[in-house]
Amino acid sequence: MKFIPLVTSFLFIAFIFIGCSKDSTPMVDDQTTQNTSGNNNTSGNGGQTSSQGLVSAIEANVSPSGVMVSWLKASNENRWTVEYGETGFTQGNGTSGDNAASVGPFGVTRISGLSASTTYDLYIAVAGASNSAVVSFTTLNIDESVYSIFLNDSLCTVNIEQQLDVSSSYVENVNGNVRSFSINDIPNHLVGTFPTPPERRIGNPNTISAQDNNYSTTTQPVKAHTTTGVRGYVNGVLFSGVGVEVYTAERFTGFTGQTNTAWTRTGLQSMEDLGLDCNNAHVQPTGQYHYHGLPNAYGTTLEIDGTQMVKIGYAADGFPYYYLYFQQDNGTMKEATASYALKSGTRGGNGITAPSGPYDGEYFEDFEFVNGLGDLDECNGRFGSTPDNADGEYYYVVTKNFPSFPLCFSGTPDDSFRFGGGGPP
Repeated sequence: MKFIPLVTSFLFIAFIFIGCSKDSTPMVDDQTTQNTSGNNNTSGNGGQTSSQGLVSAIEANVSPSGVMVSWLKASNENRWTVEYGETGFTQGNGTSGDNAASVGPFGVTRISGLSASTTYDLYIAVAGASNSAVVSFTTLNIDESVYSIFLNDSLCTVNIEQQLDVSSSYVENVNGNVRSFSINDIPNHLVGTFPTPPERRIGNPNTISAQDNNYSTTTQPVKAHTTTGVRGYVNGVLFSGVGVEVYTAERFTGFTGQTNTAWTRTGLQSMEDLGLDCNNAHVQPTGQYHYHGLPNAYGTTLEIDGTQMVKIGYAADGFPYYYLYFQQDNGTMKEATASYALKSGTRGGNGITAPSGPYDGEYFEDFEFVNGLGDLDECNGRFGSTPDNADGEYYYVVTKNFPSFPLCFSGTPDDSFRFGGGGPP
């Protein structure tokens, strides 16, 4: 087992289109974007211009075993030949293909199956052209993690309520043992800019808009005999008026375009940023704003400073979410850490049909639960005293380290949170 610090932050430079999952099938319904700058290590043709018929402004974002590359088009082309090999290889003798996508004014390609701590040359040519642009990049060390979460709320500057002239809405009603919620997914805190501005290159094209989502759960949750995975559900609702969805629909895709649905890319990694703002949230094509990780600007709005436990919402099984801090049995406060770590060894794939290289945090499947490693159980929960129940109750804690929001329900989720069962379509 290797234990690697899993809390970092990253910058935005370049993106491609991706999706967020609405169920356990490989369904893309969240047309957002991906960052390729987090571990930016490039050199080469930065001075090439469109008039030369060459792509330009190439950016590469690397992991120990792969790279995401984006470039500015030479004109309006949408097909390229891409060839790569270790630095110094002779053009024509490398690995080549045409698995590159056109996204607005940029082209993008993703390469897996690379060796760690190795420098490569990548040649990009417009299809049918005789000349090409080249960029060099070096992959990360074998033990480096690409897990990355935004922890700086100053990156969010937009008052979306004011911008849309729509108030955030969270309405809760209790009738017997049923707690019902109505939210419009307009946050009551600052957010990032959506659609993303030009300096984020390809960016997220979606615009936040008011929704009409209704859910219900029990006021008397109990732990079930077995846990239930959160995939396929709106995981819960926060008092900010926004829902939670941890999983994405972004799966592994090799250089030749083959997709493997057994590997799901997390939103909280620097290899391919999924267009998240400082709240680790982004926007679906429907206009629905939703969280994938710790909502920093919301925490700032609530003035959470670790001196007390702060409840921020409810999961679909009725258990409450608390923000980052919990009260220990001795009465002192502590910042919670989840009990997940990167798996040891390598993924075992060939980089074409399945990911290769070390478990580096790019995929949910790179992590495993290690009982006792942190403060929380497999579902990011624990039993203890809370402001609502001094004698103790079960609750979830949203953390900085993976997975941030829970990956499973300890209780039984209500069907109203299931995609197609009352939640968003």
